[in-house]
Amino acid sequence: LGIPSKHRPDTPGAVLESWHSPRAHASFSGMKLNTREIQIVSETLNALTMLPPVFIAFMAYRCEVKRPLRLFRGTLLFVVAEIVVTPMAVSSHVYSAITSHYSEALLKADQSAISLASVIAAYSLSLSWRFTGAVAILAAIMNALMFFGPEQLQEDTEWRSAIVFCLVLLYMSPMVWARDTWDPNIVPAFCILGGGGLLAGLSEVDKENELSAIYHPMFHVILWPQAYFLAKSVLHNEMRMLNMDAPCDISCSTSDEESQFTERTDEAFLKR
Repeated sequence: LGIPSKHRPDTPGAVLESWHSPRAHASFSGMKLNTREIQIVSETLNALTMLPPVFIAFMAYRCEVKRPLRLFRGTLLFVVAEIVVTPMAVSSHVYSAITSHYSEALLKADQSAISLASVIAAYSLSLSWRFTGAVAILAAIMNALMFFGPEQLQEDTEWRSAIVFCLVLLYMSPMVWARDTWDPNIVPAFCILGGGGLLAGLSEVDKENELSAIYHPMFHVILWPQAYFLAKSVLHNEMRMLNMDAPCDISCSTSDEESQFTERTDEAFLKR
């Protein structure tokens, strides 16, 4: 659940500027790749680096819990949020690799998917319907303006990127205010977010740098550990909500134990 880079063009069919940088071409000359081949490699890396967060979020849960994921609703929803983001983001980068430009329709679908995933993540991290509703309202306003607003707003990507960044900050904020105790995942999660924002900014302002072709894949990679820390935060918060002191308290071996745990979970969520 990351921030979309603003280096993407504002209009459909626009050719990516960074691929026509002489310095970018020179930096890959030793590999005997022309600018089009560099673009294909970079966009392929962009697509591939979007896939691991889903599995990383699942493994963060699986390393501690032996019960089925469906029993931990917040954690399950967080994994779902990661899944929601993936198809449109991958499709957008694959389309760019094939055609040499981004599709505005896919860009909008990508940002719309991020906004939906942000709403799901807001509930996963807060377990609060009121807070989730507030995030959903902001996401709905963004989508309404993006698809049905004034033409200038429909075409401009900068304001949408700003709203998406606000949504990311919002859904991460429960790590600060919705915990009974200090959440050790706060520092690494927000530091990674800052690093990702830095790379996203560099991809916009430093297009002539020879490394500009790999800024976006690096941006995706740096967000991998963020998926891990956010998933851990969600899981540990659920454990505290269910009065579970340690991972060993949440193992199960029989269907009766699973049924009892489900009832316990239902009671806890009804109290929220």
